[in-house]
Amino acid sequence: MTLLSLASKQIWPQVLGFLHLNPRPDRLVLFHTDEEGESAGPARRLKELFASQRLLPENAVELLRVPHDHFGDIVEALAATAERLGLDESNCRVHFTGGNKLMALAAAEWCRLAGTPCFYLER
Repeated sequence: MTLLSLASKQIWPQVLGFLHLNPRPDRLVLFHTDEEGESAGPARRLKELFASQRLLPENAVELLRVPHDHFGDIVEALAATAERLGLDESNCRVHFTGGNKLMALAAAEWCRLAGTPCFYLER
């Protein structure tokens, strides 16, 4: 199973979301923006954490840049990733706790269109 997730500076929801799934994903795709402190840097730190704690091999965590401010481009990035990796409702989950509100709405919309399960972790 593959987990698609929106990275942001709050990294613990990303870790908890991964650990929450049963069975655990064997691949993680972290969508991040260009904003170093808010998204890109945390995404890189998450990749390092997952590898160093042996939650996933380093090559099983992929970082993908998405815009933070264009709904359609975010939806398209999710769709293109799913197509490239052969993902569907049987082998994919989307975690939209991270990112900004527009990114979360776009992820939820892609999930609705694709029939892919998604989740959000409340504090």
